[in-house]
Amino acid sequence: MKLKILFFGILSEAAGKQEMILNDISDSETLQNHLTSLIPGLKDYTFRMAINQEFIDGNRTLKDGDVVAMMPPFAGG
Repeated sequence: MKLKILFFGILSEAAGKQEMILNDISDSETLQNHLTSLIPGLKDYTFRMAINQEFIDGNRTLKDGDVVAMMPPFAGG
């Protein structure tokens, strides 16, 4: 199973990249834990996840080909 992970804003700076591919991650909680172990700087930021352009709350099952966006807080004007 392959996932595309996108980093936006300050999170891309913390990750040192704008995207990465990960394999064999079954759910969003496991993904978050895996990402913070790969990129310890992510622990310093609050962020939300969106799967296939839909913000999620709680743990979600991931499927092959999902695109997961890591989004920092943002404000509108």
